[in-house]
Amino acid sequence: MQGEYSESTQRDLDRVALIVAVLFAVVAACITTRSVTSAGSSPWVPVVPAVVGMLMSLICNRRCRYHIVWHNREMAVWLISVGACFSICAGVSVSVLLKSDNPIVTAMFCASSMVVLDMALMTLRVHEPMVRGVVNAMMFVAMLMTMASAATMLFDLPEQLLAGLMVAAAICSIQIMPNIVVHVPDRYLVEWRTYMTRRWTVRGEIPEKARVLNREDIHRDMDGFIAQYATGVTLCVALSLSGYAVLAERVDYHSLYDRIGFLIVSAGLMLFFMLKPRQSVRPFERYLMRIAAIIIPLLWIRHASEAVPEVGAMLPLICMIVFAALGVLLGFSMIAQHNGFHSLVLSRIGDALCFSSTMVIPVASFLAGGALELLRSMSW
Repeated sequence: MQGEYSESTQRDLDRVALIVAVLFAVVAACITTRSVTSAGSSPWVPVVPAVVGMLMSLICNRRCRYHIVWHNREMAVWLISVGACFSICAGVSVSVLLKSDNPIVTAMFCASSMVVLDMALMTLRVHEPMVRGVVNAMMFVAMLMTMASAATMLFDLPEQLLAGLMVAAAICSIQIMPNIVVHVPDRYLVEWRTYMTRRWTVRGEIPEKARVLNREDIHRDMDGFIAQYATGVTLCVALSLSGYAVLAERVDYHSLYDRIGFLIVSAGLMLFFMLKPRQSVRPFERYLMRIAAIIIPLLWIRHASEAVPEVGAMLPLICMIVFAALGVLLGFSMIAQHNGFHSLVLSRIGDALCFSSTMVIPVASFLAGGALELLRSMSW
């Protein structure tokens, strides 16, 4: 039992290290693209990092297939993630060549399109359940981002509205991720009674090619489900943080409704990422969401004087003191109440606050993105 726990903990820590490495790769790619495009006098300078990014992505895909053959699935997932980062770098570089009034949305469209193309190529060549689950999750999220950014450009919508949509969709997807990933095929329902009595599986057509269910079938299915779930949660947390960062930079602080929406979505995200890890049994998800719960207040404090100008320059210091006191109180409550009625009450209060934040965040994010002003300006 101790060996299995140590192996599981080490695997979760490896995934956290993968996320940190991917984040550093994305930041380095963006900084390199920015420096090259600003320093070059020719408009065709971004072609070089774009071509290099596409070539490196193809190389990572080829090495991924090599490691799949040798049953090194962890390294294959690493290479898939790094290849997606290179695709993002190539897409951002290509977006510089396109003259647009909204460069952030254009960069998002090009980057997500490159990831969709990369993952589509890998879908045709990869059949290992764990790696294929990661590829499918990345491709699905990238396709949604491509459609959302394309609609934003076609209808000339503000970029903060797209950021609010990202935050709302990411939080709702985290909440319903198990239902998205673990689905029951229709063939289970066709012969459900026979399947339950004779333990037939759905590896073939029922009942002609059905066979007895074995542990290997369950293991392969669970590998794919867990890979899709972990990748989906990771991407949703990253999208919610990036969307909130863009929302904090682009929100109209002169509008009362936008400021109220920004304050509500900030409080909702802090509550969600602080309380949601209680419902997870995997250390990887808890680490990831707690890191997000730290980043959200830091981003809010940076714009606190603009969001609440009535308080003045002392607001960031007051917020830091309040957050520290709340953190100490929450930690003391979790440590002091191990069992009994008080622990049950605290658990139910936490569940209620987490659910309330999930319900409030989508509406507040659209309000902070300027949806109300957009509806007012439309001619009905």
